[in-house]
Amino acid sequence: MKIRAQILLVMVFLFALANGLLAAKKYRLDKISISAEVNTDGSLSFEEERSYSFRGSFKWADYELPLNGIGPVRDFQLFEDGKQYRVASDEEPGSYELEQSEDDFYVRWYYRARNESRTFVLKYRVDNAITVYSDVAELYYKFVGEANKKTIGQVEVTLKLPEKAFHPTVRAWAHGPLNGRVDFDNGEIFFDVAPLERRTYWEVRVLFPKEWVADATKRMEQDHLQQALEEEAVWAQQANEERQRIAERERFRKSNAELTGNLSIILSLIGFGLFVLLFLRAGKPLPVPYDQKIDANIDPQWHPVLAGAEYFNRNVGGNVLAACLFNLAERGVLHIEQTEAHSNRWKQKFQVRVDRNKWRSMQADLQDFENSMVSFYFDELAGGSDTIDSKTIKKSRRKMQRWFRNWQQIVKNHFEGNPMLEKESKRATFTMALVSAFIIIAGVFLLVFISDPGLIALIAGVILFGLSFTILRETYEVRLVRKRLRALRNYLKSFHLPANHYQSGNENMGRYLVFAIALGLNHKMITRMLGTLSQDDVVLFFPWYVALSGTNSSPADVAGSITAVISSATATVSSAAGAGGGASAGAGAGAGGASGGAG
Repeated sequence: MKIRAQILLVMVFLFALANGLLAAKKYRLDKISISAEVNTDGSLSFEEERSYSFRGSFKWADYELPLNGIGPVRDFQLFEDGKQYRVASDEEPGSYELEQSEDDFYVRWYYRARNESRTFVLKYRVDNAITVYSDVAELYYKFVGEANKKTIGQVEVTLKLPEKAFHPTVRAWAHGPLNGRVDFDNGEIFFDVAPLERRTYWEVRVLFPKEWVADATKRMEQDHLQQALEEEAVWAQQANEERQRIAERERFRKSNAELTGNLSIILSLIGFGLFVLLFLRAGKPLPVPYDQKIDANIDPQWHPVLAGAEYFNRNVGGNVLAACLFNLAERGVLHIEQTEAHSNRWKQKFQVRVDRNKWRSMQADLQDFENSMVSFYFDELAGGSDTIDSKTIKKSRRKMQRWFRNWQQIVKNHFEGNPMLEKESKRATFTMALVSAFIIIAGVFLLVFISDPGLIALIAGVILFGLSFTILRETYEVRLVRKRLRALRNYLKSFHLPANHYQSGNENMGRYLVFAIALGLNHKMITRMLGTLSQDDVVLFFPWYVALSGTNSSPADVAGSITAVISSATATVSSAAGAGGGASAGAGAGAGGASGGAG
């Protein structure tokens, strides 16, 4: 069934797209390891290792540091495997570019990496990183800012003060994810978090004796210790309460995991059972008394325009428009004349001429969409002339699109009272879609508010929602017509006729061509089809085609002109047709906040 085939194609496309996205170029920032040292002049020296894993080809990475609340960056150096990068603007591997303003420091470096891991080392010093108060000195600094674009596997900061750091002489806190940790070890302070989610900062606050930074210039004549302790006490309490809530939530999820899994399985089984029941009752294709795979017969009652629309699920596209034009030519109302040859058959120049006397005599017998086409092309686009060329058609794209939208509806009106899908199958599909949506909502609720096995119901609901549309079933009449059209299309795709077929006067040859266009055969198939003809056959079967002046009507010329006309018809209406210790949350008030990316 055509609808099921389309749904299957959509699912295959989405699967391929997902695989393509997964396999696309991307990188990971596996680890940031920072060794920072506070100097007696209040500056902060950095040695930062940034470890990347690349999938695909990459040639640059960057690093940005806001300078709010701190001084400029000095003595910057960049290394990889002990080799120092050079400052240059040539974007060659082993070079970097550096920009610095009052508000921002930015460096971009160049390399070549493909499907490998690389580690870069940044060394620099930041002035005025320490604030000295009347009673204490403070480092309040974001080592990673919330502007970071990637989840970082691990962020590890080792901080060294001018003197060995021991609690309670030195007090230290970390702000950011609650799974971060702060530790004192051998006179240094360690701040660690793994992972650090994207758009999340990792910040430290350290209080230590002001005498350790006697040469610092950033000073404030006010006490600060008590205020800082009170702030951190509040944030620590909030963090502990949040940890407790998380722990309680985790205990709840674990204790209800079995129940959630059972509910998800029950919902899934009910959903799949209902789908099988509805499919067997309303989704099995109706049997029709026709099993041919290839059939050369064209039903005299078929109009190529309506047949093409029916074959493509009653979608009226450029192929249907072109079929209408060639059908009028095959009946003698129109003539197609080649006006200029081109090596590219898609770009051949042509003109269409109307036989107005023939049109007037047949007007009452033509379909409304046929009369609409002739009137529009020659009375409106051509301004009353009996000919219109390909250039005029292409220049009238907007007019064509406006007219084509109305013309599509004229064609679709011929299917009124002849539904494409059975009512019972539509009701069953709607019922299954509603049940699937309920299972999806239930799965989301179970997953978010109770426990992880709710994912079973969520996945089952999504699958069932897609399967629900496979229940749609064509009516008996539509299924019979489509099977016959499919068999005709298969015949036209592998078109071959014995030599004596022509001698008997094959009046179907023009009809075959029109139906080949209506049923969407491509240029190669039409060319192969016409390639079975001789030059005399072309004159006999296509009297409506006029070759370029001074040349003979060869099958290749006819195929080229047909291709050009189809291309023009499709291109001008394409848009109308639709083709185409722990950390606390903290305040995030520290200076710094580095981030970076790669490409």
